[in-house]
Amino acid sequence: MWQQPPADISLPDRVPIFPLPNLVFFPGTVVPLHIFESRYRRMIQDVLAGDGVLALTLLKPGWEAHDTDRPPIHPVGCAGRLLEVTNLPEGRFNVRLAGLARVRLDEYESLQPYRMARVDLLPEQLPVDGCAEMREARNDLLGAYGLLVAEITGRQSLALEGARSAPFHALVNTLSAHLDLPSVLKQELLDVDSVLERSRVVARVLRRELMRLSGSKTGVNGTGTPTVH
Repeated sequence: MWQQPPADISLPDRVPIFPLPNLVFFPGTVVPLHIFESRYRRMIQDVLAGDGVLALTLLKPGWEAHDTDRPPIHPVGCAGRLLEVTNLPEGRFNVRLAGLARVRLDEYESLQPYRMARVDLLPEQLPVDGCAEMREARNDLLGAYGLLVAEITGRQSLALEGARSAPFHALVNTLSAHLDLPSVLKQELLDVDSVLERSRVVARVLRRELMRLSGSKTGVNGTGTPTVH
């Protein structure tokens, strides 16, 4: 679950892009995808024959209203490398994609049936390993996550043990990916350059969810006001 991103990331200058309506992909995470549309089946074939890299990005709100097969996308996405590809009937695929790095996408016209973009690497701003700020942020994040896991399951879980040993970057991004938030808010997290700042936002969201769950059990909401049933 907890993936350590490569120390030195090398990406091609141009990659296929796979726009999705409700998925925000983060570096250091792994996402499963089912590929069924013909142009994206072709994309997977081409990626397999090439360097194995493509980029996922979120479609902008209102994409359904566009009468084009190229609705607007967010310019910041995440490049990933194919980890596993399973061939299915009718040319479909199940794939697992490992997040490598945030990228800025500059889409251009292509002869391919799928969309292509030039990519610029967006390095994550990481605190110095072991510094006081990072230790404080990690403890805050693990504390909020542990309390939430215990509230939901009634006990500590193996996932929490894995979280304790995860690299800070992977911990923050994996929790960001799994937060119960609208995709547009997850995109705002991906847009943040500082992993430290991203971790603080994630911790606040976890504590807010903990207050909501605790309030629902006691008949009090997160603001201390009795809930109405």
